[in-house]
Amino acid sequence: TRKPVRPFDPFDTSDILCESAERQYLAGVLDVLDTDTARVRDLVAMLEPSMFKAGGCGDVFAAVREAATTHDRPTRADVMAAIRRQAKALGDDYAVDPLRDLVVDLLADTISTGPQAARLAADAAREILEAHSRRRCIEVAADCVRGLRDNTATADDLTAIARELDSVRVAAASAGNNKSLTFVEAVEAWAKHETTPVIRTLLQPFDQATEGGLPIG
Repeated sequence: TRKPVRPFDPFDTSDILCESAERQYLAGVLDVLDTDTARVRDLVAMLEPSMFKAGGCGDVFAAVREAATTHDRPTRADVMAAIRRQAKALGDDYAVDPLRDLVVDLLADTISTGPQAARLAADAAREILEAHSRRRCIEVAADCVRGLRDNTATADDLTAIARELDSVRVAAASAGNNKSLTFVEAVEAWAKHETTPVIRTLLQPFDQATEGGLPIG
């Protein structure tokens, strides 16, 4: 009974998850939604739906953001209405919509947040942003390494990659306790493995001595 072995991918980001932080963030935002509109809008502005990886959390966040940006005084009912519209647009039955059930669970989670809801949500938002920044840095590093290794990267490609990496750093610094990720930190997750990618230097003695070229990281 052999188990299938998945090929090792040094650029795999599937393990960079923070489901508990995503739920904590959403629970905190829902907790203060009816009482502190300005704070909710500040919290919503910190993140984007694409930063959420736990099932359904990105869609719930999109509904919260819609409610916060389209209503002067958003409420939880506005969030549920947005989810109902999403279900209708997809042809799903709202009565058994898993997103609706997720919101109900998150509202139950607000019982434990208490007066610290906004602070806990902000802390969770920074954790989500940091995880997203690490994923993006590794993805950018993957584009760079693969382009150089396949000899398909142009100067314009490398400039674009550097610009993207810089934008990720700026985003992390602006909303993540001013802690920016360096390129070395970004590749730390895969640089320790035996299959570390290398870049050929075209200096034959060096490439031979290093078994292929300059090791990344």
